[in-house]
Amino acid sequence: MIWQPDPRIEAILNAGTPSKPAEEWRQVKDYLTASFAAHLASEIEPVWEPIYADISPRSGFAFGIKSRTPLGGPLRLEWYGVISHNTHGHTVALVFLFAHDQRAVHHANREYLYFEFTPTGNGHREWRSHGWDSSEMNEWDGYLRLSEICEQKRQEQARGWNDA
Repeated sequence: MIWQPDPRIEAILNAGTPSKPAEEWRQVKDYLTASFAAHLASEIEPVWEPIYADISPRSGFAFGIKSRTPLGGPLRLEWYGVISHNTHGHTVALVFLFAHDQRAVHHANREYLYFEFTPTGNGHREWRSHGWDSSEMNEWDGYLRLSEICEQKRQEQARGWNDA
């Protein structure tokens, strides 16, 4: 996957960025998706979008992605990820692994792979893996079947997230 850093988009990721129109936030989302796809050398498809109207200097955003096709032939390995960006300029991705549509790893301290999109010495950002991590709030416990997660998130977005 070919991906090139874009200083204009990366400037928007800095802490304290003023409000931007929804189209610019879409470009940021597309940029983060493309950069993560290049990092993983994997094709990605969107699962759900940020609520662009709610993005402001006081709130961040998140969106869902997944592997486009299963890996490993009969192993049917897939992943689902959430990329989030907060108002302090911190961007992370949490990646959950699945085999045959079922969550493959679901142990204490090892729920998901944790990545950060951090500045480098050359002024651009790059994804760095921090290995396995977990949430103390058990917020991911219900993420057991990839097909159900994707369907639920798409339905929630179609309803406008109001009934989620």
